[in-house]
This record gives sequence, C-alpha cells and structure tokens, in this order.
Amino acid sequence: MAIFFDLDGTLVDTCDDIILAINNLCLELNKPLADYKLLKAHISFGIEKILTIALNLNITDLSVEKLTKLKNRFRELYKQSKFQSSKLFPGLKLLITKIKQNNLKIAVVTNKTLEFAVPVLEQVQLTAHIDCLVTSDMVPKPKPAPDLVLLAINKLQVKPKDCVFIGDAEQDIVAGNLAGVRTVAALFGYIGDLQLALNWPANYFVKKSTDLLPLINKLYF
Repeated sequence: MAIFFDLDGTLVDTCDDIILAINNLCLELNKPLADYKLLKAHISFGIEKILTIALNLNITDLSVEKLTKLKNRFRELYKQSKFQSSKLFPGLKLLITKIKQNNLKIAVVTNKTLEFAVPVLEQVQLTAHIDCLVTSDMVPKPKPAPDLVLLAINKLQVKPKDCVFIGDAEQDIVAGNLAGVRTVAALFGYIGDLQLALNWPANYFVKKSTDLLPLINKLYF
C-alpha cells in the first residue's frame, strides 16, 4: 500500500522561494513586482504560465528562444534561493511519521524536474523517508497524463487500488484517476478558485493539511 504526494502546494510549501525568483527576474527586466496572491494561485500550472502572468506577456507572441531564455534565467534564480523558505505544510511531518510507522510506502509525484525536486526534499529533511520520487523528466508526458503515477506504481510494485494520490491541482486528480488510484484534493494548496476545485473528480477533499492524518487513518489504519 502506498501514499502518493504531489510536491509543490501539497507536501511542501514552496511558494515563497518560487515567487522570490520570479520577482528577482522582474527586477532584472525592469518590470513591476508580481502579484503574490495571483502567482500563488497559478504555481501548479507550471513555469510558462507564471512567467507570462508575472511579466504580462502573451506566450503566443514569444519566440521559442526568448521563452527558453526566460525559463533558464528563472531556474538560475530559483537555485540561488537555496530553497530556504520551503517548508512542510502543518501536520505533514506527523503524517509522514505515521505512514512509515505502519510500513506504508511513500512516493512523491511531481511535474518538477529531478534537479529541483531533490533539493526541496533535502531542505525539508524528507529524503530518507521517501520510497520513490518520480519527476517530469522521467516520463514522456507529465501530469495530467497518468505516466508519473503509473511509474510510481511500477517502481513500488503496488496495486493501484491500494494507493491514494494527494494533490492540490486538477491535473493531479485527473492523473490519479486515469491511473486507477484513489484521489484526494488538497484544498489548502495553491488553488485560485475554491468553488471550482470542489467540482474536481476527486474521491476525497481536505480543506486543511492537518485534515490529512484523520483521512489516512480512516483509509488505512
């Protein structure tokens, strides 16, 4: 049996480091600082989306070369943050401890690349507790395709029906459903429209990160 976690906005609160990097890029380009709340609500959509919002750009007007240059510079600035502001959401440390005490497996299933997922997990001291880490550079198609979830299932040698995937974006729920696992919508994450999120096709919904432990207790222990 296994519990799968999305990384950003579900397991770890990475928002401040990401927005710091975005705003440092804005300063370099002589652009106004980005709106914190607006960017936070779009982190799950990926770097291209938050760059176009922060810099007030139309992605269709950008050349591939220009977009690649912006993304690469963001990555450099994000690395420079050393992920120092990234932290576990409340209650997650206790949940991880309880999961490991009961011999369940833990996977992190993220659209981040390995280059950035590993140091984030190191920063929050979770590396030793994770049985499987799957990142977007390991599969042909990231979430919402089921590839990452299926890869985690294969690596852990578990059955889909024995797994739960927790995520704060609709793409997490869709990927989990396509892979045949149960899904939990983490409404405490980086969600812009709560009412819209309540209509996601998830099996369960949690409003606070501290609500995850009672749910997992009910499902597994």
